[in-house]
Amino acid sequence: MGFEFDKGEKVESELRRIAVERIDAALEGARTDLHEGIHAVRKRCKEIRALLRLVRAAEPKLYARENARFRDLARRLSDFRDAHALLELVRAHDFDDALGDRYVELEEILVVRRDTRCAEGAARELDRVATALGELRPEVAEWRLRAKGFDAFRGGLEKSYRRGRDDYRALGDQPEPEVLHEWRKRSKYHRYHLELLNQAWPETMSAREDQVDALCEILGDDQDLARFVRVLEEESAGDQDLRDACAAHANDKRKNSLDQARALGARIYAEKPARLSERIRDYWRA
Repeated sequence: MGFEFDKGEKVESELRRIAVERIDAALEGARTDLHEGIHAVRKRCKEIRALLRLVRAAEPKLYARENARFRDLARRLSDFRDAHALLELVRAHDFDDALGDRYVELEEILVVRRDTRCAEGAARELDRVATALGELRPEVAEWRLRAKGFDAFRGGLEKSYRRGRDDYRALGDQPEPEVLHEWRKRSKYHRYHLELLNQAWPETMSAREDQVDALCEILGDDQDLARFVRVLEEESAGDQDLRDACAAHANDKRKNSLDQARALGARIYAEKPARLSERIRDYWRA
């Protein structure tokens, strides 16, 4: 079934299946390329945390204990992942066209920066995190969930959506990067929840998921571009002309991102939390 609940199965058994499959996918990813492996493990940990958030109201102790475990494991790889993410960023946002001949210089700076950081134990730490995930697998396969049917999801679905909605409504004219980061994080969990509940009505849920995913992409790119400019200045990477050219291109890319995010947010967060969960509950039970 993948990363979604099967309506024909018990919720508790599906919770275990999904979580165990995420661990297995993380372990498989960890055996590939170093940077892809780090990304895969972090992504699967985020998916497990989203899964736990969906049932948090039904099992608060399970959520508190297990969310902290998977959060801490992912954090152990965050610095290594961030170093590679900046390189991916410039390759995806046409910096080669904007910088011309100087793009090779920028890419070399970022490659050296990434490799220097990853030389400081990335492979060893990835192995340790993978080992810890493997050790957690038998416990995850025994998770308990007392609530049944959609009752297991409703509280967690509403809470994550409400927090994202509150973040959207509190943006203000010039929101700080931290505010946008929190909004993206809450929106990302909502997107995961839509994926997990896709069987409620696949066509409708997938369409909404696509819109939330587009919002998360816009917010993520905006944050990454701002962080990229900040890193170059803080670390005095390259000369000032190169840094200025990078900043100009990054700011040009970011120019309309907040307006686009607001427009999507107005639609995604139009409903009150209780009404949204009631609607998805009705789809689930239909």
